[in-house]
Amino acid sequence: MLPILTEYMKKVCTILFVFFLLNFIYSCSSSWRAHPDDIRYRMCDPYSDEPLQMIFVPGYHEAVIVVEDCDLFRRQKVAIALQNFELAWQRHFGKDISVFRNLRNLAITFGGVKKMVIPL
Repeated sequence: MLPILTEYMKKVCTILFVFFLLNFIYSCSSSWRAHPDDIRYRMCDPYSDEPLQMIFVPGYHEAVIVVEDCDLFRRQKVAIALQNFELAWQRHFGKDISVFRNLRNLAITFGGVKKMVIPL
């Protein structure tokens, strides 16, 4: 009776292993994607005919940068600068929800034209 039981256990273990393996493969392949659905609007296209391009900043909900040249102002570097600014602000002034919201809903323009900031 013992050899029959071990043979039965081998079959059960094999069936369970195959079941879990197929379940794992199905769950990973159906929900995992290497890129978001529409990545074109998030990346800068160096071959675009448009003079200006609007690119979303990673990690900041609707923050965008408007660039003339893709190589000069990378969105990853802008995200790092925004993170450093936010951390410095929190250290100096404390946490503020309006600063948090405004940084995530910001439009930054880069270009060769000199700009002046006039205080209100």
